[in-house]
Amino acid sequence: MQVHETLGRGLIEGVSRVIGCKVEVVQRLRAAPAVDRDVPAVQHQADLAGDVDTVAKRGVVLLDRADKVAAARASVAAAQANISRLRGPARSTQLDVAAAGISQAQASRAQVAAPAREVDLTVARVSIDAAKVALDQATLDRDQATLAAPITGTVARIDLDVGALTGPTSTAVVLADLSSWRIETENLTELEVVKLREGQVVDVTFDALPDVSLPGTVTQIKPIGTNRQGDIVYTVVVALQKEDARLRWNMTAVVTATQ
Repeated sequence: MQVHETLGRGLIEGVSRVIGCKVEVVQRLRAAPAVDRDVPAVQHQADLAGDVDTVAKRGVVLLDRADKVAAARASVAAAQANISRLRGPARSTQLDVAAAGISQAQASRAQVAAPAREVDLTVARVSIDAAKVALDQATLDRDQATLAAPITGTVARIDLDVGALTGPTSTAVVLADLSSWRIETENLTELEVVKLREGQVVDVTFDALPDVSLPGTVTQIKPIGTNRQGDIVYTVVVALQKEDARLRWNMTAVVTATQ
């Protein structure tokens, strides 16, 4: 848009060009032959300058409105892109997967909530009975493979070899009760046994410990004698009243009656 105003010898040209959203105002004053300037001409020139300023302000308003329109169009485009993303194939796939999960959960819930069928209960009872039988058999196998000690003691000897055959009458383990010792005679003749009685105090010495003499008490005299190389001998059991840590099984001991 161009505005031309002629004043006396002067020409003021106001050009307002809208380029896109930008407004440019150009003012030029071209020289003219000198003429007398009177008051009306000056007033008219001032009015023209005011019009040009108004056009410039309107251009600024148009620029601001154009920026707002562009921002609004950008917001609309972003919203449309967001809608497309939410309605796109990827979103549809996620919704399908979620729907399948919900259907499966509902089916599982319905199965759990449904009353048990009699055939299912029967199958469960049979499984329980079979498990009990298997447990009983495993317990029996364990018990048969376990050696139970008849007393509390220390394993003194093992008579089993790995891989060797054994029978029900074979000795597996020899246990020793090391908390107390007892002496058994093996050559007490019938002439000597009549001199002893149960409860009698005796002294016990040992070939391996010549400096040791321990008191003992006769706890048992076996009533039946055995034949040993033509002599009848009796077994007398003596319990030690004191002990020595150096004592071992099958050591040779001598029992002497003190009373």
